[in-house]
Amino acid sequence: MRAKEFLLTEGMDPKKTNKILHDFLQFAQEHLELEQMPKINFAQGSDRSVKHHSFGGYGNHKINISVSNRHIMDICRTLAHELVHYKQDLNNELNGRKPDPAIPLYRDWETDRKSTRLNSSHRL
Repeated sequence: MRAKEFLLTEGMDPKKTNKILHDFLQFAQEHLELEQMPKINFAQGSDRSVKHHSFGGYGNHKINISVSNRHIMDICRTLAHELVHYKQDLNNELNGRKPDPAIPLYRDWETDRKSTRLNSSHRL
């Protein structure tokens, strides 16, 4: 999956943000044990994306994420939240309000990223 270049430039190099996004989505797919990822649309500037950071139906395997004026890490947190709901929908578990399980997914990814960076920076 590749985000368009205009998307994720909130003070960062677009290539770096695309790599972060790709790494996060790969981690999320493995962590959530998703056989197939939903189609993810990145919305910029629409009325609906201004009011909501994400929107869309899970039954149609689509997630829409607003990227206007948002940092890549904020976008990844929103993706974590929506991907957990997507997984819940696949498992027919969206029948009541539960604590947000996306927070541990995002934290696990952040911990994994920091550990990988730390280990690679100490190599000779």
